Amino acid sequence: MINGSRLERPCRNCGLMLGLNLSKKPEQTLWEVGIGVCSICLNANRDGDYKKMTMTRAIEDYCLTNTDLSDAKLAVIKKPNPHSKNKFMKLYYKFQVEEIAKIRHGSVNNAFVEASRRRDLRLQSKLDKQYGIPKLKDDSKPKLSKKKKLTTEEVLMKYSIVKEPHIHNFSKPIKLSQGSMMKKCIDCNFEVKWEEI
Repeated sequence: MINGSRLERPCRNCGLMLGLNLSKKPEQTLWEVGIGVCSICLNANRDGDYKKMTMTRAIEDYCLTNTDLSDAKLAVIKKPNPHSKNKFMKLYYKFQVEEIAKIRHGSVNNAFVEASRRRDLRLQSKLDKQYGIPKLKDDSKPKLSKKKKLTTEEVLMKYSIVKEPHIHNFSKPIKLSQGSMMKKCIDCNFEVKWEEI
């Protein structure tokens, strides 16, 4: 409950002093971060300033980061996540998220413009991948010179395996083992092995 020197605080909307007035109970999560809002104003503006949004929605719609939302002055409501058994769902108040968006982007409209631009880029990238449109290369990076691939003839010539095409001039056949024979080209060392039947 409310105790100590933070006993009284005015309501953010109507200005009524909260804490000692027992007929108007303050919202506890906002009270803990130093913001006084009475339950009547909270219920009246539930779809406005006091609308709660998930962390993912705040990040996507207002182009914020996790570090922006991890500020200690934000009122965070943790509820069990319906999609995951292990993690809690973090809910933030809309007016606090909009204040952070104003600081980061200058205005809420600028944040929405940036969010829609990022969504369009993601969609365009997805469509490009789906339909096989190649992505343009970034010219700001220095280009690495690629080695020229050599053809088979160039490799053979480079290592002087074959100096030029020729008719093989084979030596006399040599007997290797029982029934297997071999003969070798005198010019290029090409070997032919076979078995006698």
